[in-house]
Amino acid sequence: MTTYRIFFVFGLLCIVSALFIFARQHRRDDRNISVSVSESKEAYKFRADYPTANHGRVCDYLEKQLGRYTNINFHDVEIDGHVVLDNQADFYLLLEPGKLRMTLNKKDNSYATYEKFSQMGRELKEVATGR
Repeated sequence: MTTYRIFFVFGLLCIVSALFIFARQHRRDDRNISVSVSESKEAYKFRADYPTANHGRVCDYLEKQLGRYTNINFHDVEIDGHVVLDNQADFYLLLEPGKLRMTLNKKDNSYATYEKFSQMGRELKEVATGR
């Protein structure tokens, strides 16, 4: 009977330890802020990791800039996919609390759309970081 108790306690400790390790690795550290823009002939890429407390501001900004071209309510959803706006802008968007990724293929979009995204990238840097 004591052998079963030892195995039970050992198993329980293993499970609790695994859950603790998993939680620590997947916890978002809101002190780490990273914003980057990369550009090539083919694409414009914006990438931001920011405090989750600023997520509402990021969503407000996206609604202000893109809301007239789409019926997406950026506050109510997490997005990971291809988006085509009413103005024919065509891009990849990943949006979740504390994380934003946008990739615009330059060949599939107009120069005006590229300019708009470039401007948004400069402004989103300030919005996401709270500066």
